[in-house]
Amino acid sequence: MHEVCVWESFPSGVQVVTAGSPNVQFTTDCAVTVLNTFKLNSTIDIYPNPSDDIINIDIEGLNNAIIEIYNVSGRLVFSKALNSKVVRIDISGFPMGVYLLKVRQADSVYVEKVVVK
Repeated sequence: MHEVCVWESFPSGVQVVTAGSPNVQFTTDCAVTVLNTFKLNSTIDIYPNPSDDIINIDIEGLNNAIIEIYNVSGRLVFSKALNSKVVRIDISGFPMGVYLLKVRQADSVYVEKVVVK
C-alpha cells in the first residue's frame, strides 16, 4: 500500500477516484517527520518559527553544510552554502504556508518544518 499525502484540497470539480487502484490511498494526515541524524556534537536551532520576515538558524559543530528550503510541492525555493555559525534567511517574499528546511552535510541530514505566516 502506498499513501499519497494531499497537502491542499483538490480544485473544485476535480474528483479523485481510487477504485481500481487498491495500492493507493489518499490522506490529509501529512505529519512531517523530523530526521536528525547529525552527530551529538552538532546542534541546530531555528527561530522564530512561525515567522513572516526573517528566520535565524544557529548551527554548532557543522562545516561545509548546505541549507535548503522546499515548499510542500517539493520544489526547492532557497539554497545556501553554510558560511557562518548563524544564518539569517529573509522569507518575507515567501507565500504563507508550510515549508521544509533541510540542512545537509555529507551523509547527514536534518529536516524541520518551518511555517511562514
